[in-house]
Amino acid sequence: MTMRIITETFSARSTEQMYLHPVTLSFRHSQSDLEQSFLDEYFTASLPVFRYACVLALIVFALFGILDAYLVPEQKNLFWALRYLLFCPLSLAIFLFSFSPLFKKSMQPVLFFWELIAGGIIIVMILLSPASAGFSYYSGLILVFMMCYTVVRMRFIWATSASWILIVLYEISAVSYGKAPAAVLVNNNFFFIGANLIGMFACYTMEYYVRREFLLKTLLNEEREKVKNSHDILEETVEERTGQLVEANRRLRKEMDEHEQAEEERSRVQVQLLRHQKMESIGLMAGGVAHDLNNILSGIINYPELILLDLPEDSSLRKPLEAILESGHRAAAVVADMLTVSRGVAGQMEAVSINEIVQTYLRSPEYFKFSAKYPHVWVRTELGAQLPNCKCSPVHIQKVLMNLVNNGLEAIEQQGELVISTAVASIPNQQPG
Repeated sequence: MTMRIITETFSARSTEQMYLHPVTLSFRHSQSDLEQSFLDEYFTASLPVFRYACVLALIVFALFGILDAYLVPEQKNLFWALRYLLFCPLSLAIFLFSFSPLFKKSMQPVLFFWELIAGGIIIVMILLSPASAGFSYYSGLILVFMMCYTVVRMRFIWATSASWILIVLYEISAVSYGKAPAAVLVNNNFFFIGANLIGMFACYTMEYYVRREFLLKTLLNEEREKVKNSHDILEETVEERTGQLVEANRRLRKEMDEHEQAEEERSRVQVQLLRHQKMESIGLMAGGVAHDLNNILSGIINYPELILLDLPEDSSLRKPLEAILESGHRAAAVVADMLTVSRGVAGQMEAVSINEIVQTYLRSPEYFKFSAKYPHVWVRTELGAQLPNCKCSPVHIQKVLMNLVNNGLEAIEQQGELVISTAVASIPNQQPG
C-alpha cells in the first residue's frame, strides 16, 4: 500500500512541465527559485572538468606552435608571441584563478572572454598566413568552437554569444583585409556556420538535459522527504497500537529460545553418546588388530635383536638388520598410535635428545627414499650443542620432523637448501588479548 502511494505520487510530480527560457535556458515561472541552486550545482560539477580542459587547451595551443614553424616560418615569431606570450599565460592565469572563491561568480564571463581571445588569435593567424596554410588555421577556429560548446562546460547563452561574435569578427576582418578569394570566403563561412550550428545544438541539448536531470532529482528529493514524513507518522501509529503484540512476541520468543536450547542440549548429548559408542567399537576393533600386529611384529623386532647380539661390530649385515629393527619399532609405534586414537591412551613419554631423533631420521630408509626424489635440494643440519633432553614421545616427534622435511622438499621447485636446526629457546607467556 505504501509503495503504491509512493509510486503514484512520484509519477504525478515527475511529469510536471519544465519551465525554461527558450534562449537562456534559465528556470522561470514557478521553477525560478531553482535557478540559483542549479547554478551552484552546475559550477561544482563543471569546475574539475574545466580545469582539466584548461590544461589541455594550453598544451594543445602551445604544441601547435610547431605547425607555425612549418607552415609560416616568416610569421612564426609573431604567431609564437601570440601563443606563448598572450594565450598561454592567460590560460595559466585563468587556471590559477579557478581556485579562488571569486571564480564561482565570474566563471562564465571569464570563459566567454577566454574563447574570444583564443578565437581572435586564430583569426589573426588566418589573415596573416598565406592561402596555402590558411586552411589549417580555419580548422583551429572550429576546434575553439567545439571546445567551448562541449568541453569547458560553458552555458549555452555564453558559448553561443562568443562563437557568433568570432564569426562576425572573422567576416569583418576577411572582407576588410580582402586577402581571401570570394570562393574561399564562402567555403569558410559554410564550415564556420555549420560547425557553429552543430555546436549550438550540442551545447543546448547538454544543458537542457542537465537541467532536466536536476529538476527530476529535486522533485525526487521532495517526494522522498514527504514519504519519509508519512513513514515516520505511520511508524508512530503502528508502534502505539502494537505494544502488546511486541510484548507477547517477546515472551513467545523467550519460550522458543528455551525450547531450542533444550533441544540443542539433547542433540549434543546424543551426539556425544554416539561418538562414545563409536570410539568404543573402534577401540575394541583396534585392540584386536593391535594384538595381532604385535604378535607379527614381535618376530620382526626380536629376531634382529638376537642376531645383532651374535654379529661382530664390523659385519656388513649389521646396518641392514638395524634398519629392519628400526622399522619394526616404528611399526610398533604406529600400532600404539592406533590405540591412542581409538582408546584415548597417551603415547609413552621418554627423556630423549632431540638431536638423536634428527640424526636417526636422517639415517632412516624413508628419508633416503624421499630425498632421492628431490636431488636438486641439499639438506643441511645445524644441531645445537649441549641440548637438554626433552620429555616427549620420540616416535611422534620423528613423525613431525618427517612431515616438515617432506613439505619443505616439495615446496622447493628449483635448486635450494633445506636446513634442519635445533636450539634452546624460551617462549614468554602470552596473556590472551
